[in-house]
Amino acid sequence: MDELIIKYLNKAASEEDKTTLLAWLKADETNREYFLKTQKLWNLSNIHFMPEDEITKALDKVNMNISVIENRRQKNRLLLFRIAAAVIVICMLSVGSFYMGVNFNKYANPEPVTMNQVIMGNGNRGFVTLPDGTVAWLNSGSKLIYPEKFEGKSRSVRLDGEGYFEVKKDEKKPFFVETENMIVNVLGTIFDIQNYTRKPVAETVLMSGKVEVTLKENNKKFILQPDQKISYNKETGQYKLTQVDAEEYAIWTNDKLILDSEKLSTVLRKMEHWYGVTIQTAPNLPLDHRLTLTIRYEPKEEILKMLSLILPIQYTINGDLIEIR
Repeated sequence: MDELIIKYLNKAASEEDKTTLLAWLKADETNREYFLKTQKLWNLSNIHFMPEDEITKALDKVNMNISVIENRRQKNRLLLFRIAAAVIVICMLSVGSFYMGVNFNKYANPEPVTMNQVIMGNGNRGFVTLPDGTVAWLNSGSKLIYPEKFEGKSRSVRLDGEGYFEVKKDEKKPFFVETENMIVNVLGTIFDIQNYTRKPVAETVLMSGKVEVTLKENNKKFILQPDQKISYNKETGQYKLTQVDAEEYAIWTNDKLILDSEKLSTVLRKMEHWYGVTIQTAPNLPLDHRLTLTIRYEPKEEILKMLSLILPIQYTINGDLIEIR
C-alpha cells in the first residue's frame, strides 16, 4: 500500500490504483491517518513531481521520516463542472504558520491549526466556500491551502495556480492570498490571481474594491484599482502595471463562453483567458473577421481546428503557447 500511496501522490496512479486506494481509505480511520502522515511529509519534502524510477527512493524516505500528525474531518463544499473525481480534498495539521517566507508574520497564528488542501484536477474548474464565507474559484491544475477556521487577526490562504476570489468583507480581519511570488492583502473585494509554477509570469487583476500587492523578491507594494493588472516576470524580475478589462480575466469561472459576432482578435484574447494559454499571432491575420460561437468544455485543439476550417489560418501548440499564422 505504501507504493500505491506514493504513486498516487506522484500522479502516476492508474484508475484501478485510485479505486483500490479509495477503498482502503474508507475501510479504516487508521488508514486515513496514515495517508495524511505520508501526504504531509511528501509536501514538506518537495517530492511531488518525481519520475517513476525514483518512486522507490521516495518511499524509503517517507518510511524513515513519517512524524505524528493529527487529523480532523474536513468540512468542504465543492462544486465541479464535470469530473468530481479529479478533485482531492485533504486535511493536515501544521504547527504554527504554514506559510513559507511569508512577510506578514504579525498576523500569523501561533497555535497549531488544521489545514485543508483543495487540488483541482486538470481540465476541471470549481469553487470552495472558505470558513468566513469567502468564495474561491479554482482553475484547472490549481491548489488552495486554507485553515479549517480563521483565527487570530487575519485570514490567510496559499494559492498555486489560478484563483478567483470573492472575499467576505471584515475590516478587523484582513484577507491575505500568498503565492510563490506575490502576497495580496484585501479587506473585501473581487480579484483574480494567476501564478502557476510552470508559467514565467505571475499576475493579479482587480475586478472591484482595492487590494495591496506585495512582490516578494523586492518587497515592492502596489495598490490596485478596479480594471488594473500587475504582472511580474519571474525570470527577469520585471513588473508592469496596466489597465485591462478585468471581466475578461474571470470568464473561466462561467460554464460557457458566448461570442456573438466578435472580431477574431477578441475571440483569441478571450480564448487566452478561457483556456489559460498565451496566443501569439503573426502579421496579416484576418483579425477583423467576425465570428459567432459558444465554447463550453471543448478542448482548445477542437476550437482551433474549427477556426482553421473557416478561416485562412494555421496554428501550432507548444504547451501553454499557441502560435497562429
